[in-house]
Amino acid sequence: MHRGFAVLGSALAVASPAALGLTAPAHPAATQLLSCAVSSHLDFSPGVQMVSVPQSVTGVLHGSGPTTGPACTTTAAATTAGIAGLDATLTGKGQATCFTDTGLETVNLSGTMTISWKKATGEAAGSSQIQWTAKQVDLGNVVLAGTVSSGQFKGATLSVAGPTAAAVTSLTGGCAPSSPLTDVTTTDTYLRLTQA
Repeated sequence: MHRGFAVLGSALAVASPAALGLTAPAHPAATQLLSCAVSSHLDFSPGVQMVSVPQSVTGVLHGSGPTTGPACTTTAAATTAGIAGLDATLTGKGQATCFTDTGLETVNLSGTMTISWKKATGEAAGSSQIQWTAKQVDLGNVVLAGTVSSGQFKGATLSVAGPTAAAVTSLTGGCAPSSPLTDVTTTDTYLRLTQA
């Protein structure tokens, strides 16, 4: 179903710096502050088709802690102590196109996200505002990255990624002009914060 992604992935692996015998410059490893398992729901308007048209995207991410156990694993750092879950909202704009099998092919979206962090008891544990961009998305597998611009964890790097298209639990529409892809719901998506 997603043969194009497999071919693209193989091409990227062959052209990787390691495969070409190049070495990456040494950078200090980023420290992971926390990793949260989340579900997500994204709405696209007017809807993604096989031709690129301007899109508005809105969405929510939810990582429960109080009812299903901690969604987040954290470091021992005082700034992350006690965080067990989150609720987040996001908005953005940009371009997107998709294959005939509803896998998103190209994406160039950017926007803002607000995260409300929660303790295991359900109490608030702070909030973060993020500026994000999404350059690669496939069926329900949103890969977006950004920086915490204000609030808790200011300056940290955010990444949100779902491991596979198998994480999709529902979608509406396809890629045809008469039935564009308008929403995607996933589970098993991962939100991570790191600090250089």
